[in-house]
Amino acid sequence: MTNALGLMFNRRLAMAGLLLATGVAVHAEDAVQVPPPPPPRLPTLLDGPFPTWQVIEQVPEYHPQALRFRTRPKATGPRVELFNGKGLAEFTPWLAYSNGTMFPSDESDRPLGETGMGDQFKVVEQDGKPALYIVGKTWGALITRRDLRDYHLHMRFKYGRMWSKDNPYNTGILFHSYGPNGAFGGAWMSSIEFELQTRNVGMVIPIGRDITTQIELGKGKGPGLFGGDDFHFMPGGKASTVRLPTPVRQAQDAERPLGQWNEVDLYAVGDKAAFVVNGRVQMALSHIARVDAAGASRPLDHGKVQIESEGAEVYVSELWYEPIGNVPDVVAGR
Repeated sequence: MTNALGLMFNRRLAMAGLLLATGVAVHAEDAVQVPPPPPPRLPTLLDGPFPTWQVIEQVPEYHPQALRFRTRPKATGPRVELFNGKGLAEFTPWLAYSNGTMFPSDESDRPLGETGMGDQFKVVEQDGKPALYIVGKTWGALITRRDLRDYHLHMRFKYGRMWSKDNPYNTGILFHSYGPNGAFGGAWMSSIEFELQTRNVGMVIPIGRDITTQIELGKGKGPGLFGGDDFHFMPGGKASTVRLPTPVRQAQDAERPLGQWNEVDLYAVGDKAAFVVNGRVQMALSHIARVDAAGASRPLDHGKVQIESEGAEVYVSELWYEPIGNVPDVVAGR
Protein backbone atom coordinates (compact mmCIF):
# COMPACT_ATOMS: atom_id res chain seq x y z
CA MET A 1 0.00 0.00 0.00
CA THR A 2 2.83 2.41 0.82
CA ASN A 3 4.58 1.79 -2.52
CA ALA A 4 1.34 2.34 -4.42
CA LEU A 5 0.74 5.66 -2.66
CA GLY A 6 4.32 6.72 -3.35
CA LEU A 7 3.97 5.93 -7.07
CA MET A 8 0.71 7.90 -7.25
CA PHE A 9 2.33 10.87 -5.49
CA ASN A 10 5.31 10.90 -7.88
CA ARG A 11 3.00 10.80 -10.92
CA ARG A 12 1.03 13.79 -9.60
CA LEU A 13 4.26 15.75 -9.08
CA ALA A 14 5.39 14.92 -12.62
CA MET A 15 2.03 16.05 -14.06
CA ALA A 16 2.18 19.36 -12.13
CA GLY A 17 5.70 19.99 -13.44
CA LEU A 18 4.61 19.26 -17.01
CA LEU A 19 1.70 21.69 -16.76
CA LEU A 20 3.94 24.42 -15.39
CA ALA A 21 6.51 23.85 -18.12
CA THR A 22 3.85 24.15 -20.87
CA GLY A 23 2.33 27.32 -19.41
CA VAL A 24 -0.96 25.71 -18.33
CA ALA A 25 -2.33 27.40 -15.20
CA VAL A 26 -2.38 25.30 -12.06
CA HIS A 27 -5.15 26.32 -9.69
CA ALA A 28 -4.83 26.13 -5.91
CA GLU A 29 -7.42 23.36 -5.69
CA ASP A 30 -5.33 21.27 -8.11
CA ALA A 31 -2.06 21.69 -6.15
CA VAL A 32 -0.53 18.58 -4.64
CA GLN A 33 -1.40 18.27 -0.95
CA VAL A 34 1.63 16.81 0.82
CA PRO A 35 0.42 14.70 3.78
CA PRO A 36 2.06 15.41 7.15
CA PRO A 37 4.80 12.95 8.09
CA PRO A 38 3.80 10.17 10.50
CA PRO A 39 5.01 10.51 14.10
CA PRO A 40 8.45 9.00 14.65
CA ARG A 41 8.51 5.36 15.65
CA LEU A 42 9.56 4.89 19.25
CA PRO A 43 12.02 2.11 20.09
CA THR A 44 10.26 -1.09 21.10
CA LEU A 45 11.30 -3.93 23.36
CA LEU A 46 12.06 -5.94 20.23
CA ASP A 47 14.71 -3.51 18.98
CA GLY A 48 18.19 -4.83 19.58
CA PRO A 49 19.23 -7.48 22.09
CA PHE A 50 17.23 -7.24 25.31
CA PRO A 51 19.39 -7.39 28.46
CA THR A 52 19.37 -10.68 30.33
CA TRP A 53 19.05 -11.03 34.08
CA GLN A 54 22.15 -10.41 36.14
CA VAL A 55 24.41 -12.97 37.74
CA ILE A 56 25.48 -11.57 41.12
CA GLU A 57 27.89 -13.67 43.14
CA GLN A 58 28.17 -14.17 46.91
CA VAL A 59 24.67 -13.02 47.76
CA PRO A 60 23.67 -14.31 51.22
CA GLU A 61 20.51 -16.33 51.74
CA TYR A 62 17.43 -14.16 52.11
CA HIS A 63 15.52 -14.23 55.37
CA PRO A 64 12.53 -11.96 56.09
CA GLN A 65 13.04 -9.12 58.55
CA ALA A 66 10.78 -6.55 60.14
CA LEU A 67 12.19 -3.18 59.09
CA ARG A 68 11.82 0.41 60.27
CA PHE A 69 13.24 3.88 59.72
CA ARG A 70 15.98 4.86 62.16
CA THR A 71 14.30 8.27 62.45
CA ARG A 72 10.86 9.41 61.36
CA PRO A 73 10.73 11.41 58.07
CA LYS A 74 9.59 15.00 58.59
CA ALA A 75 7.98 17.35 56.09
CA THR A 76 9.85 20.58 55.35
CA GLY A 77 6.95 22.33 53.60
CA PRO A 78 3.22 22.20 52.88
CA ARG A 79 1.42 19.23 51.36
CA VAL A 80 0.38 19.41 47.70
CA GLU A 81 -2.72 17.48 46.58
CA LEU A 82 -2.14 15.84 43.20
CA PHE A 83 -5.70 14.49 43.28
CA ASN A 84 -8.24 16.83 44.88
CA GLY A 85 -11.32 14.72 44.17
CA LYS A 86 -12.58 17.09 41.48
CA GLY A 87 -10.41 16.68 38.39
CA LEU A 88 -7.09 15.60 36.90
CA ALA A 89 -5.56 18.97 36.06
CA GLU A 90 -2.24 17.92 37.63
CA PHE A 91 -1.73 15.19 35.01
CA THR A 92 -1.26 14.52 31.33
CA PRO A 93 -2.22 11.13 29.80
CA TRP A 94 -0.26 8.70 27.68
CA LEU A 95 -1.42 5.46 26.09
CA ALA A 96 0.62 2.81 24.26
CA TYR A 97 -0.66 0.55 21.49
CA SER A 98 -4.32 -0.04 20.68
CA ASN A 99 -3.81 -3.80 21.04
CA GLY A 100 -3.59 -3.24 24.81
CA THR A 101 0.08 -4.20 25.23
CA MET A 102 3.53 -2.62 25.04
CA PHE A 103 4.31 -4.50 21.82
CA PRO A 104 3.35 -2.97 18.44
CA SER A 105 1.18 -5.04 16.13
CA ASP A 106 3.49 -4.34 13.17
CA GLU A 107 6.17 -1.93 11.96
CA SER A 108 3.62 0.79 11.21
CA ASP A 109 2.00 0.67 14.66
CA ARG A 110 2.40 3.78 16.82
CA PRO A 111 1.38 4.50 20.42
CA LEU A 112 -1.98 6.23 20.82
CA GLY A 113 -0.14 9.05 22.56
CA GLU A 114 -1.45 11.88 24.73
CA THR A 115 -5.06 10.74 24.87
CA GLY A 116 -7.50 8.97 27.18
CA MET A 117 -8.39 11.76 29.62
CA GLY A 118 -12.07 11.47 30.51
CA ASP A 119 -12.19 7.97 29.04
CA GLN A 120 -9.32 5.78 30.24
CA PHE A 121 -8.53 8.21 33.08
CA LYS A 122 -11.32 9.97 34.95
CA VAL A 123 -12.91 10.80 38.32
CA VAL A 124 -15.61 8.44 39.60
CA GLU A 125 -17.28 7.67 42.91
CA GLN A 126 -15.96 4.66 44.82
CA ASP A 127 -17.05 3.64 48.31
CA GLY A 128 -19.02 6.86 48.56
CA LYS A 129 -16.07 9.16 47.81
CA PRO A 130 -14.38 10.60 44.69
CA ALA A 131 -11.61 8.43 43.23
CA LEU A 132 -9.18 8.70 40.36
CA TYR A 133 -10.10 5.81 38.06
CA ILE A 134 -7.71 4.11 35.62
CA VAL A 135 -9.47 1.68 33.28
CA GLY A 136 -6.23 -0.21 32.59
CA LYS A 137 -7.23 -1.93 29.33
CA THR A 138 -4.59 0.00 27.39
CA TRP A 139 -1.08 0.24 28.81
CA GLY A 140 0.25 3.69 29.56
CA ALA A 141 0.22 6.19 32.43
CA LEU A 142 -1.07 9.33 34.03
CA ILE A 143 1.97 11.64 34.24
CA THR A 144 2.41 14.53 36.66
CA ARG A 145 2.89 17.91 35.07
CA ARG A 146 5.31 18.70 37.89
CA ASP A 147 8.91 17.61 38.05
CA LEU A 148 9.39 16.44 41.65
CA ARG A 149 12.52 16.47 43.77
CA ASP A 150 13.11 15.63 47.46
CA TYR A 151 9.62 14.54 48.45
CA HIS A 152 7.35 12.08 50.22
CA LEU A 153 4.57 10.80 47.94
CA HIS A 154 1.51 9.10 49.44
CA MET A 155 -1.05 7.05 47.48
CA ARG A 156 -4.11 5.06 48.60
CA PHE A 157 -5.30 2.60 45.96
CA LYS A 158 -7.20 -0.60 45.30
CA TYR A 159 -7.90 -2.82 42.30
CA GLY A 160 -11.16 -3.37 40.45
CA ARG A 161 -11.54 -5.81 37.55
CA MET A 162 -8.70 -7.66 35.87
CA TRP A 163 -8.93 -7.66 32.08
CA SER A 164 -6.94 -10.85 31.46
CA LYS A 165 -7.00 -13.95 33.63
CA ASP A 166 -3.45 -14.73 32.48
CA ASN A 167 -1.92 -11.69 34.22
CA PRO A 168 -1.70 -10.44 37.82
CA TYR A 169 -3.40 -7.28 39.01
CA ASN A 170 -0.88 -4.65 38.14
CA THR A 171 -0.02 -0.97 38.39
CA GLY A 172 2.94 0.96 39.73
CA ILE A 173 4.45 4.31 40.67
CA LEU A 174 7.21 5.24 38.23
CA PHE A 175 9.33 8.03 39.70
CA HIS A 176 12.34 10.12 38.62
CA SER A 177 10.81 9.81 35.13
CA TYR A 178 12.61 11.58 32.29
CA GLY A 179 12.91 11.73 28.51
CA PRO A 180 10.16 11.20 25.93
CA ASN A 181 6.78 9.66 26.71
CA GLY A 182 6.61 6.01 25.71
CA ALA A 183 10.39 5.60 25.56
CA PHE A 184 10.05 2.19 27.23
CA GLY A 185 7.87 -0.19 25.23
CA GLY A 186 5.78 2.68 23.87
CA ALA A 187 4.14 2.90 27.30
CA TRP A 188 6.32 4.70 29.84
CA MET A 189 9.08 7.24 30.31
CA SER A 190 12.41 5.92 31.61
CA SER A 191 12.18 5.75 35.40
CA ILE A 192 12.43 3.66 38.56
CA GLU A 193 9.35 1.64 39.49
CA PHE A 194 7.74 1.24 42.89
CA GLU A 195 5.90 -1.93 41.87
CA LEU A 196 2.28 -2.37 43.04
CA GLN A 197 1.58 -5.72 41.39
CA THR A 198 -0.29 -8.17 43.61
CA ARG A 199 2.12 -10.27 45.71
CA ASN A 200 4.91 -7.86 44.78
CA VAL A 201 3.77 -4.56 46.29
CA GLY A 202 7.02 -2.80 47.18
CA MET A 203 9.26 -4.48 44.60
CA VAL A 204 11.61 -2.31 42.51
CA ILE A 205 12.33 -2.53 38.75
CA PRO A 206 14.52 -0.18 36.66
CA ILE A 207 12.41 0.98 33.69
CA GLY A 208 14.95 1.79 31.00
CA ARG A 209 18.18 0.32 29.66
CA ASP A 210 20.30 3.17 31.01
CA ILE A 211 19.12 3.21 34.66
CA THR A 212 20.86 1.55 37.62
CA THR A 213 20.46 1.58 41.38
CA GLN A 214 22.21 -0.03 44.33
CA ILE A 215 20.33 -2.33 46.72
CA GLU A 216 21.38 -4.67 49.54
CA LEU A 217 20.37 -8.15 48.37
CA GLY A 218 19.45 -11.48 49.83
CA LYS A 219 18.82 -14.47 47.55
CA GLY A 220 15.66 -16.55 47.82
CA LYS A 221 15.43 -20.23 47.00
CA GLY A 222 13.12 -19.99 43.99
CA PRO A 223 13.54 -18.48 40.51
CA GLY A 224 13.38 -14.75 39.90
CA LEU A 225 10.32 -13.04 38.47
CA PHE A 226 11.87 -12.82 34.98
CA GLY A 227 14.34 -15.68 35.38
CA GLY A 228 17.67 -15.84 37.14
CA ASP A 229 17.92 -15.57 40.92
CA ASP A 230 15.15 -14.43 43.26
CA PHE A 231 16.60 -11.27 44.82
CA HIS A 232 14.99 -9.52 47.79
CA PHE A 233 15.88 -6.35 49.65
CA MET A 234 17.67 -7.35 52.85
CA PRO A 235 19.64 -4.86 55.00
CA GLY A 236 23.12 -6.24 55.58
CA GLY A 237 23.00 -8.25 52.36
CA LYS A 238 25.23 -7.90 49.30
CA ALA A 239 25.28 -4.26 48.14
CA SER A 240 24.83 -4.63 44.39
CA THR A 241 24.10 -2.44 41.39
CA VAL A 242 21.00 -3.69 39.58
CA ARG A 243 19.67 -2.85 36.12
CA LEU A 244 16.93 -3.89 33.72
CA PRO A 245 15.50 -6.56 33.75
CA THR A 246 16.56 -7.52 37.28
CA PRO A 247 13.70 -6.94 39.76
CA VAL A 248 14.30 -6.87 43.50
CA ARG A 249 11.40 -8.02 45.64
CA GLN A 250 10.26 -6.26 48.78
CA ALA A 251 11.50 -7.30 52.24
CA GLN A 252 8.21 -9.03 53.11
CA ASP A 253 4.54 -9.11 52.14
CA ALA A 254 2.43 -6.28 53.61
CA GLU A 255 -0.30 -6.18 50.96
CA ARG A 256 -3.95 -6.27 52.02
CA PRO A 257 -6.44 -8.73 50.48
CA LEU A 258 -7.62 -8.02 46.96
CA GLY A 259 -10.42 -5.48 46.89
CA GLN A 260 -9.23 -3.64 50.00
CA TRP A 261 -7.44 -0.29 50.00
CA ASN A 262 -3.64 -0.26 50.28
CA GLU A 263 -1.59 2.74 51.38
CA VAL A 264 1.89 3.21 49.93
CA ASP A 265 4.52 5.85 50.61
CA LEU A 266 7.52 6.76 48.49
CA TYR A 267 10.38 8.73 50.04
CA ALA A 268 12.82 10.11 47.44
CA VAL A 269 15.64 12.54 48.21
CA GLY A 270 18.64 13.01 45.95
CA ASP A 271 19.63 9.62 44.51
CA LYS A 272 18.13 7.68 47.44
CA ALA A 273 14.62 6.32 47.95
CA ALA A 274 12.60 4.09 50.28
CA PHE A 275 9.24 2.32 49.90
CA VAL A 276 6.64 1.79 52.64
CA VAL A 277 3.56 -0.44 52.22
CA ASN A 278 0.68 -0.13 54.69
CA GLY A 279 2.99 1.39 57.26
CA ARG A 280 5.76 -1.21 56.91
CA VAL A 281 9.16 -0.38 55.38
CA GLN A 282 9.88 -2.64 52.39
CA MET A 283 12.72 -1.23 50.26
CA ALA A 284 15.71 1.11 50.29
CA LEU A 285 17.61 2.28 47.20
CA SER A 286 20.76 4.32 46.78
CA HIS A 287 22.95 5.56 43.91
CA ILE A 288 20.00 5.85 41.51
CA ALA A 289 21.72 6.83 38.26
CA ARG A 290 21.61 7.24 34.49
CA VAL A 291 24.45 5.65 32.55
CA ASP A 292 25.37 7.28 29.25
CA ALA A 293 26.63 5.57 26.08
CA ALA A 294 30.23 6.01 27.23
CA GLY A 295 29.48 4.26 30.52
CA ALA A 296 29.59 7.39 32.68
CA SER A 297 27.13 7.34 35.58
CA ARG A 298 25.26 10.46 36.71
CA PRO A 299 22.88 10.71 39.69
CA LEU A 300 19.17 10.57 38.86
CA ASP A 301 17.56 12.67 41.58
CA HIS A 302 14.32 14.18 40.22
CA GLY A 303 11.65 13.75 37.58
CA LYS A 304 7.96 13.35 36.88
CA VAL A 305 5.81 10.63 38.45
CA GLN A 306 3.80 8.19 36.34
CA ILE A 307 0.86 6.14 37.66
CA GLU A 308 0.64 3.06 35.45
CA SER A 309 -2.23 1.77 33.40
CA GLU A 310 -1.30 -1.90 33.05
CA GLY A 311 -4.09 -4.38 32.55
CA ALA A 312 -6.33 -3.84 35.59
CA GLU A 313 -8.83 -1.31 36.90
CA VAL A 314 -7.27 0.91 39.56
CA TYR A 315 -8.95 3.32 41.99
CA VAL A 316 -6.92 6.00 43.76
CA SER A 317 -8.61 7.88 46.61
CA GLU A 318 -5.58 9.79 47.94
CA LEU A 319 -2.54 11.11 46.09
CA TRP A 320 -0.36 13.88 47.52
CA TYR A 321 3.25 14.81 48.14
CA GLU A 322 5.18 16.99 50.59
CA PRO A 323 8.83 18.11 50.57
CA ILE A 324 11.30 16.35 52.87
CA GLY A 325 14.99 16.83 53.60
CA ASN A 326 16.32 13.27 53.73
CA VAL A 327 15.48 9.57 53.44
CA PRO A 328 16.03 8.00 56.87
CA ASP A 329 18.23 4.92 57.19
CA VAL A 330 16.39 1.59 57.11
CA VAL A 331 17.27 -0.83 59.91
CA ALA A 332 16.03 -4.21 61.10
CA GLY A 333 13.70 -4.39 64.09
CA ARG A 334 10.29 -3.03 65.00
